[in-house]
Amino acid sequence: MLYPKVDHSFVTAFTIILKNVQEESTYLSSDECPYSSELKRLLWVLKPGKVASTATPGELTDEDLLDHAERLLFEFDEVKDQFDGNTVTSEKISYLRAKTSLLEKIIEQRNLVQASINSEKFKRLILDMMDDIMTDDQRALLLEKMKKAIAQS
Repeated sequence: MLYPKVDHSFVTAFTIILKNVQEESTYLSSDECPYSSELKRLLWVLKPGKVASTATPGELTDEDLLDHAERLLFEFDEVKDQFDGNTVTSEKISYLRAKTSLLEKIIEQRNLVQASINSEKFKRLILDMMDDIMTDDQRALLLEKMKKAIAQS
């Protein structure tokens, strides 16, 4: 087996990268990220909870779908890496349009997922507060009134 030499600067850099990948969801997909698409794909496994899913398409969560879309974006960058001096400008423009469209959709979906998460946190907070300050009868009455109000709207 081959064990490459690992010096202090590598360990420091790797530690910083690992921390950023785990704490910042857009670390690898940011336009500022200087790493090649191949390195980004390798670093992707460092993201917490990013184990390859064996779920069927109907079982995938919104987060799974977003992760898949971001992986596709990395693969999409490989197309750009294949451009050379003979690549026609129209092909480059088509690539940029498609990438922009994909980025817009990823951002839109990520915002929807975050809004959903925030909504669930808010609901949980309200329900916890109701449990703390209301009796069972009061809570049941409030929930019934809310159901009627929602049905009327």
